[in-house]
Amino acid sequence: MSDRTPELNIDRLPLVLAGPILRHTTDRLVTVWVALRAPARVSLRVYDTSNGGKTIEGEIFAGVRKTVSIGTSLHMVAVTATSPEGEALERGEVYAYDLAFTTSETTANLATALTSAEYPDVDISYFSHKLPTFVLPPRERHRVKIAHGSCRKPHGHGRDALAILDRLLAANANTPDTRPQQLFFTGDGIYGDDVAAPLLWVATYLGDAFLGWAEELPIGTWDRPKYTTPDNLPSGERGEIATKSGGFTAGLNKQRAKVTSHLLSLGEYCAAYLLALSPVVWPKNLPSAAQMGCQKDEVATNWDRNVADMQNFIRSLWAVRRVLANTITYTIFDDHDVSDDWNLNQAWCLRVLGKPLGRRVASNALLAYSLFQAWGNTPAQFKLGTSGYRLFGLLKRLIITRGYDESIEREIGRYLGLPPRDPNTNLPQFIPDGEDLILARDPNALIWHYQIDCGAYVAIVCDTRTSRGYPQTGKLTAPPRLLSRSALHTQITTYLESQILPAQELLIILSTNLFGLKALDWVHHHQLRRGKVFATDVGDAWNIRLDAVAELLQTISRHKARAIVLTGDIHYAGAMDFTYSSKDGNFTQVIQFTASACKNEEAVTKFIQSKVKSWLLPEFNRTCIGTFAPDRMQWQPLLLPRSRRYFQPDWQGKLRLVRYKAIELDRHISLGGNIGIKIYRKLRRFFYNGGEVIGFNNIAVFGWQQENDLQSVTQDVYWIDRAPTSDFPLSIAQYRVPIIDSDR
Repeated sequence: MSDRTPELNIDRLPLVLAGPILRHTTDRLVTVWVALRAPARVSLRVYDTSNGGKTIEGEIFAGVRKTVSIGTSLHMVAVTATSPEGEALERGEVYAYDLAFTTSETTANLATALTSAEYPDVDISYFSHKLPTFVLPPRERHRVKIAHGSCRKPHGHGRDALAILDRLLAANANTPDTRPQQLFFTGDGIYGDDVAAPLLWVATYLGDAFLGWAEELPIGTWDRPKYTTPDNLPSGERGEIATKSGGFTAGLNKQRAKVTSHLLSLGEYCAAYLLALSPVVWPKNLPSAAQMGCQKDEVATNWDRNVADMQNFIRSLWAVRRVLANTITYTIFDDHDVSDDWNLNQAWCLRVLGKPLGRRVASNALLAYSLFQAWGNTPAQFKLGTSGYRLFGLLKRLIITRGYDESIEREIGRYLGLPPRDPNTNLPQFIPDGEDLILARDPNALIWHYQIDCGAYVAIVCDTRTSRGYPQTGKLTAPPRLLSRSALHTQITTYLESQILPAQELLIILSTNLFGLKALDWVHHHQLRRGKVFATDVGDAWNIRLDAVAELLQTISRHKARAIVLTGDIHYAGAMDFTYSSKDGNFTQVIQFTASACKNEEAVTKFIQSKVKSWLLPEFNRTCIGTFAPDRMQWQPLLLPRSRRYFQPDWQGKLRLVRYKAIELDRHISLGGNIGIKIYRKLRRFFYNGGEVIGFNNIAVFGWQQENDLQSVTQDVYWIDRAPTSDFPLSIAQYRVPIIDSDR
């Protein structure tokens, strides 16, 4: 490849690089996140509206905060507005907000700060007043509409399904009961490992330009480190460095292509977030392989294909930006936000966190996550005097020293929750947690899990990546509990015991599926027996450690008669209905809704959406039994693996895969094309209508419904049928799960 740089002049960009994104918002406070090109004092004002949001009324909330400097040309803030009189926002009403930016040179409102000479007209509103709006989830559960999804890979195949929400909001902006009120993104907001070469080419340039310095990355061992900057590790040539020096496992099993452009520096991770959120930071034109001087056929083909997929991504970023400005958004990480297989098992932790480069990259990824995602999820953790605020102080030292020294790196890792290094071995330290081991963690570290009281329901967002329980005995590659016993108690049990009201619905947000397709469960167990645990999701699914599933189900059943689980990760959308009944009289219904991927459809997931899969490998109802102590769960046949004897169960469960009803939207969207195209589409729709899951790019909206005496929960999955015309039609797969009454 040539040494040309992206055609992008940072000084000509708008003041607002990314955002605004509406983050943690309740009836008492509103939080908006924004990234800027220059430091500023940012004011947030929230307004009442009338006429369904069309008319701006008086100011009711206000807040102000200075930006935090991440680099010389990158500054960000999550500013929170509250009412000094303690006035509360009404649920189910439309509100608007505006931002003002005071820099050393000027004061600008939001409309001005979004524009520049190259971007003179930027619209992030659905109304003529040009302000973004939002709605708090109503108190009546049948009026609630919640969107969720995961996995946005810029060079993933297909179109970005997150942009579909822009259509839904545009059509329903003034009707609070039908517009999505919240968005939960359940992981893989960026990809740190599976990075397209053109994206890394842009990210390396942007990272150094925004930070104002090039990070010195440690290559080698702890006692003899060698340092190099990201520009000396170009795209397409990082496979060996990432796998051997960094220890990352995504490149094992002849999968080096997945890590040849792995993100490494803090600047690259920050740039990846900006590129995922904003169209203005992208170069006007992405060069072809020929323009880059590439002569290798395979490399050139991959480069040009990735450029085409990324251009699809960039075109829809304007719509995505407007969605995030007008919808209350919460996030949680999954593995790709750092690297594939992040904290998968003990072997991964020892392999990666025991190497200077691996530990540095994990720190960079978590630091970027804390700034771009966690700050908005839990802004209270970043107030004056908190661990998050002290982390900002370390960032100032980072800029002054133009990189890391040992003391800064150690302190940053402490606040990010990275385990300390053993002074003798330099390996990460573990501590006992019952029968398992957990990564040691500083008590002042940031907390990634959180809970939200939304009136009609409570959402518990779980951290299943840094809170795992690893077996103390057996192989280092043995699958962990995704929530250690102490983490289950801290993240779920304690909150259910003290906070949630009996009338409130319970939402549990997990990155990975609690229940999966039986065919995929078989594949995971088969790979585990073969020892192929890396890059195959073995250990990332709950289907291996059934004792952890049993304990989670028992925890839910002791407090609630029903729970809804939202998940992503698996690159298909679907629904599962699980009923749990125990000998002590507890009954619980657990409904799992999955939505994935927003932009990462694959051949295998498109296959499992098809009629061929539903004919050859149909999903049947499954039953299981379990015991209380020890926590045990077994799918039928009801035999313990070792004793080969039946055991007397304390509880039993039944799992049903919910089939969807297909709803066509052709009456709303022009089909275009000739009769041959239309016939092709009809046949394609028939083939990809297996009735079980959706494997094309998708986004979901779910809510509760009441029809006469019948209560149900529905999930509408919007997916993009990639027919060969420019006008792509949408389809809806509707999953409906009746609510089962209990005596509780």
